[in-house]
Amino acid sequence: SCVGCVWVVVGNALRLGSINSIGDFILFLAKCLVTLIIGSLTLFTLRSNSELHFYAIPIIIICLFAFFVAHCVISLHEVTCNNLLI
Repeated sequence: SCVGCVWVVVGNALRLGSINSIGDFILFLAKCLVTLIIGSLTLFTLRSNSELHFYAIPIIIICLFAFFVAHCVISLHEVTCNNLLI
């Protein structure tokens, strides 16, 4: 009886760990997708400016800032989901 309870608790912990790992990976992909979309929009916007000849540095800075903001927002969502699972 006690051994069965231990196996249930361990099995649930392993299931929770695997769900959490897959969720973390999906949220990382969401951060990358947000960064990719913002970077693409920035590229198209800066390309239309004829006075700007070198736009790699502004795009990199904007992409880093977009990833940071996406990380903050999605991490808050991740913490909320983890609290609901536990």
